[in-house]
Amino acid sequence: MKQHVQLWTPNNHSQWQITYAREKQPTPEAEHVVAVIGREYGGLVGNVNGPERLRSKEEDSSRNWIVYGTQQDVHVKEILRFRGLERQKREEKQQRTLDTIISVTQHLLARGVKTIPTIYTMTGKPYVLEGDMPPILVAPFISGWHCQGTEKQLAAFAAELGKIHSAMRAFPKEKLSCSEYVELKFDPALLGELKEKNRVALSAPTPHQIEHVAFEMIQLLEERLPGTIEQLRTYKYEPGITMGDLHPHDTLYVGDELQMVFDWEKTSFGYPVMEELAFSLHRFIRQAMVWNIQEKKDQVTYGDVRKMRDTFLCAYAQSIPITINDTAALPVLITKTNAHKALRILSYHYGLARDSMERTTEKLRSELVKFLIHLKEAAYFGNSAPE
Repeated sequence: MKQHVQLWTPNNHSQWQITYAREKQPTPEAEHVVAVIGREYGGLVGNVNGPERLRSKEEDSSRNWIVYGTQQDVHVKEILRFRGLERQKREEKQQRTLDTIISVTQHLLARGVKTIPTIYTMTGKPYVLEGDMPPILVAPFISGWHCQGTEKQLAAFAAELGKIHSAMRAFPKEKLSCSEYVELKFDPALLGELKEKNRVALSAPTPHQIEHVAFEMIQLLEERLPGTIEQLRTYKYEPGITMGDLHPHDTLYVGDELQMVFDWEKTSFGYPVMEELAFSLHRFIRQAMVWNIQEKKDQVTYGDVRKMRDTFLCAYAQSIPITINDTAALPVLITKTNAHKALRILSYHYGLARDSMERTTEKLRSELVKFLIHLKEAAYFGNSAPE
C-alpha cells in the first residue's frame, strides 16, 4: 500500500530554467494581452511583437507572458488565483490583492530591496482590471533563471529575505488582510472521517492513485501530529507580516548574482515570521538538493543539508538575529506547515472544503505527494541526523 516516496525529488517548484514560447495558434488569451498592452501601455512599450507565454510555470494562480516592444520589453502577469469564486467575492479579493502588491512593492523598493517595479498605464493606473477578465500587472522584463541552489545563491536569497522581513516591520499592518492564522490541531474526528472516506474509496474495483497516497499521508499524520503539536507549545512566536510563500521560482538570478525577488500577492498579517523563514529555508535548500542530484549525481546526506541550513541562517542573520531556540524549531515548523497543507488537500479531495482553485484530482494527487515528501524531509533540518 505504501508509496515509498523518494526524498528530494523534483516537483512543480523545482524548475530553474525559464522558457517562453509563442502560441502555436492564436488564442483569446494572447489576443487579449496584446490588446491591453497596445491600448493601456502603447506609448510606453511601442509597437508590440509577441506575446510569448511562460512555459516553465504551472498556471494555477497566474499566467505570465513576455511582450516585446520597440521601446521596451515587458513582463505581463494575469492573476488567476480567484477564478473559482463567485463574482462579488472574486472582485473583492482581486482588488485587495492588487492593492497589496502595489503598496508592498513600493515599500520594499524604497528600502533597497531587490524587487521588480510596476509599470503604470499611460493614464496612471497601476494595473488593468476589466470585467470578468483576469487582472493584469505589467513590469519591465528582466532575463535570468530561478534559483538553482548553489551555496552562493542560497546565501544571496537568505540575506535578501532578512532585508525583506526587516523592512516589513515598518509596513502598516492595517493595510493587509489577516492571514487567518491556523493553529495545527490533532483532531481525531477529522482524521477519522478522512480515514473512513479513504477506506471506502480504496474498496472500489479500481481506485484512483490519489487514494493510495492519501492512505500513506493519513497514517503519517496520525503518527506525527501529536508529537508535533506537543513540541509547538515550546516554540511560541508573535504574529507578524509575512509574504505568503516565497519559493525558488520567485527569484531571478544571473549566475550566482540575485537580481530580483518578487510575488507579494499573499502578503498578510498573522503568521509568525519565523514560520515563513522555516518554509523558505526548506524550499530553497531542497532546491539545492534536487539540483545536486540532477546535475552532479550526488546523493543527499544530512551533512549536506546541515551545511546549507547554516549558510542560509548566517546570511539571514545579517538583518535579523537567529537564536539556538530558533534553529531547534525549524523541523517542527516545517512539519507544521506541510501537515496543515496536507490536511487542506485531503479536505478538498474528500469534499470537506471547497478548493477555490478548482484543481483536478490528478493535481491534488501531485500536491499530496509533494507534501508527503516534504513532511519526511523535515527531519533533516534538525540539529541531529534523522533516524
